[in-house]
Amino acid sequence: MAKISALDRVAGRLYGLDPAEFIAARGTEVAAARSAGEKDLAAAIGKLRRPTRAAWLVNQLARRYPDRIVALFDLGEQLGAAQRELRGRDLRTLSIRLQQHLDDLLARIRAVDPDAREPLPAEVRATFTAAVSDPDLAAQVRAGRLTATTTYSGFGPLTAVPPPDRTPARPPSPGRRPPACRGRAPWDAASPSA
Repeated sequence: MAKISALDRVAGRLYGLDPAEFIAARGTEVAAARSAGEKDLAAAIGKLRRPTRAAWLVNQLARRYPDRIVALFDLGEQLGAAQRELRGRDLRTLSIRLQQHLDDLLARIRAVDPDAREPLPAEVRATFTAAVSDPDLAAQVRAGRLTATTTYSGFGPLTAVPPPDRTPARPPSPGRRPPACRGRAPWDAASPSA
């Protein structure tokens, strides 16, 4: 079993608190580390950021329902495999299951914070959806230490890269439309690329 550092222990306590209590508790932890002669630890604790209310909800759901979070990310991996392998029927089925799983997690927000109102649930859903596609974000969610919510509006995993044996296509010359854009607005060479 991996050894838990002093910073991990403190962060675990702080990110378990209500955001309204975070700053004062962080100050107490910094003072305790300083008085123990742990200057580096005190500095590291001082850099921990208070979570937004929506990020705190994500953290609490991850802490209270870790089995549901594991199942969510397992579904995400299955969905990614179905997408890579172009299995349309599986994509549809897994997408529905993923949305049902997200709905189940969101229904549990009331157990964490009975006063949670929109846009908090929408931000929580968007963050879980993004975490399904981003392994680094998923790790933060699993740890229950998210400080801000995020969104993901792309297709496929965020870490996708083109295969190494392919060279990127040249952008079309100004005034010409790339094949994928036929029927759309003309190519604008002056626009910055995304």
